[in-house]
Amino acid sequence: MPDYQYLIYEIEENIGRITLNRPKKRNALNAELIAELKEAVPRMNAEPEVRCAILTGSGDKAFCAGADLPIFDTLQEVEKAYAYLRNDGGTITRALETAEFPWIAAVKGACVAGGLELALCCDMIVAGENSLFGVLEINIGLLPGWGGTVRLPRAIPVRKAKELLFTGAMIDAQEAWRLGLVNKVVAVDQVEDEAMNMARTIASKSRAAVRAGMNIVNNSLTCDDIDAALAIERGTIMTLVGAEETRKYLEPAIRMMQDMEKKG
Repeated sequence: MPDYQYLIYEIEENIGRITLNRPKKRNALNAELIAELKEAVPRMNAEPEVRCAILTGSGDKAFCAGADLPIFDTLQEVEKAYAYLRNDGGTITRALETAEFPWIAAVKGACVAGGLELALCCDMIVAGENSLFGVLEINIGLLPGWGGTVRLPRAIPVRKAKELLFTGAMIDAQEAWRLGLVNKVVAVDQVEDEAMNMARTIASKSRAAVRAGMNIVNNSLTCDDIDAALAIERGTIMTLVGAEETRKYLEPAIRMMQDMEKKG
């Protein structure tokens, strides 16, 4: 496994895990951690055995508190700001949301600012009861720059997204669940286990089918026309039906059905 200073990179049971590891700083994103994430997420996506991955933070106080504030002092020049927003943030966030397998965010404590932007790029979110979500950049005269102003209104109702963006307010785990921002809310000490159970379930399914589903859902979301989206679905399923891996799952199901019919 690669050795990083500010994150932990693991693979177990065909499941990858990246842990932001600056607990004393609430896993805030400094330049070094950003550089490591920029390398580690694409690396995980390319691991041949990985069928699902988890993104989490060390400790119970924070998933990620966003960027270390001093980092903004280094972005006064337009070129440096662009590199931070596009080359750093863009590389990490797009790697998360364009992976061929699902990423699950396992959230405990604060998931705010850039931390929420990372979670928004994951396919599912498991939240501890102590979780808090928010985009706080308005409080320092800024706005989210790693896609938060775009992805949050796509994840929750637009009016609520605007409220959070323009007031800097935070919501708790239960409200995040009611809004559809998170998939599950569990006790803090169950977050890792719940995320791992979800990952194991996904990893047990047909890899080709999961990959195909990721392609259909992610690409159809950008279609303005439903017929174009349905064409993506049909074209993908047509290739999936005859796939060798599909037969491995389909044939036992057919035999089971035939056995049940014989038994009446």
